[in-house]
Amino acid sequence: LLGYNFLIPDAVGGSLSGDLVTDRELFIRWLEIAAFLPVISFHTPPWVYGDDQVLNLTRTYISKHQSEVVPLVEK
Repeated sequence: LLGYNFLIPDAVGGSLSGDLVTDRELFIRWLEIAAFLPVISFHTPPWVYGDDQVLNLTRTYISKHQSEVVPLVEK
């Protein structure tokens, strides 16, 4: 891919432009795939949803990213 050695996705949740907030389900799905790619970042913070499940899933997937993906990238 034009000299890039890995894919970097757009930030989880898209941008917070105006009053539009990414749908909760889309945020979770976006997080699930981004967690297993080399870089994970957020435009929409998980606490915007006011939902403990979203916060807990975010913690879980960040932990998975740190334990499984980061060591591979550092090799």
